[in-house]
Amino acid sequence: MKKVLKKLFDGMIMGLGFSLFCLVIAAIVFFFFIDFNTKASIVSKLQEKGLVEEVVQGPDKSASIVKRVYLSPPLPTPAGYKEVWVSNDSEFLQAMKQANRTGYTAIVLEDGIYNINNTIYITAEHIMVKSATGNPYDVVLKGTGMVKSGRVKGIFRVNANYFTLDGVTLTDVPNHLVQVAGEINASYPHFRHVIFQDAYEQLLKVSYNYKTQKSQDNKSLGGIVDGCIFQYTRGIGPNFYIGGVDALGAENWVVKDSIFRDIASPSDRIAQYAVHFWDNADNNIVTDNIFIDNDRAIGFGMRLPNRGIRYAHKGGVAKNNVIYHTNNGDPFADVGIMAEGNIGLTVADNIIFQMHPYENAIEYRWDNSDGIDISGNMVNKRIQGRDGAVASLNSNMEMLTLEQFLIEFHKKSDLLNVIDYKHPVEGRQ
Repeated sequence: MKKVLKKLFDGMIMGLGFSLFCLVIAAIVFFFFIDFNTKASIVSKLQEKGLVEEVVQGPDKSASIVKRVYLSPPLPTPAGYKEVWVSNDSEFLQAMKQANRTGYTAIVLEDGIYNINNTIYITAEHIMVKSATGNPYDVVLKGTGMVKSGRVKGIFRVNANYFTLDGVTLTDVPNHLVQVAGEINASYPHFRHVIFQDAYEQLLKVSYNYKTQKSQDNKSLGGIVDGCIFQYTRGIGPNFYIGGVDALGAENWVVKDSIFRDIASPSDRIAQYAVHFWDNADNNIVTDNIFIDNDRAIGFGMRLPNRGIRYAHKGGVAKNNVIYHTNNGDPFADVGIMAEGNIGLTVADNIIFQMHPYENAIEYRWDNSDGIDISGNMVNKRIQGRDGAVASLNSNMEMLTLEQFLIEFHKKSDLLNVIDYKHPVEGRQ
């Protein structure tokens, strides 16, 4: 009798095991053949329940960069400026010291790599730094490494008005590549054809002192970011505290004809926006840019309690931008354009295609928002209000197909002379 029962029991175990095996195979087949949005939604729900570990995105095995053609020569040296040509580290640093004594100086960098071990402070007005060819691939200003550091180190800290940077690459620093000191009214910087890449914190920072009503009156005015590239060469950032253009209190800045790639957090929490204007910021324009695989592309405003600011962002335009997020596994991929607590903002004629699971392409948020106009945008996800916000919505399309998007994406890429978005970097494995 015991032998019979044992055989029955073994048979049941084998049958149950076979059934479970079939169910697992069926689940795997189902998982790989359902559409990506459904799959990602399932993974998200499993993560929320603690059944699947949170994804931590690793860097690409090899480095790559955006490759575009820069045909125009460097900006001409303005009348009244002294022009100084340099070809090595020591000549460059000596020229910078002299420029800070006199101002009205254009430093021309011959082709090569310049090692920058300490932050260069811009303390005099009307200083220009440019490459001899105007091509940012020809001149590299390289810091001490994209690693966490106890000391603040970047390439430039801009403490004076009318600083111009043209046709160079900035790379590998522990903090910001460039910090513009809005808290002391450093204004009218011009960044043209600059490649910003691989900083441990925000690539271009505009700082601001929000702590008192008096200090809030000091801000950076009239900055221009034109034809630049902002990127992380390993396909993801080193931590979450990163961004492209992160500007507090900025007024009348323009970010145009630039490319932002892989400003994305690898773990812990979401990265800051590829372009973000906030904390008493006014009338800033973000237009005709391309954004690829950033956690969040464009942000105006932010709701932060107990900061004493007067408004998050006032006025401003996000127009004619192309935003694309591929199915690349970034763990914090989020909204394309966000307006948080804005007073008077135009979001128009942007094209957004997101292959990740987040359900909204454009969001407007908080009940203190007013005068937001969202018109003529083409997206494949929702345009959605949150937390009591209202906006005027006109002539938007929320059913953009991949085929339609790619036509527009290639048009914009051609206009910005892009050859390759993932061009391999020799010697940087």
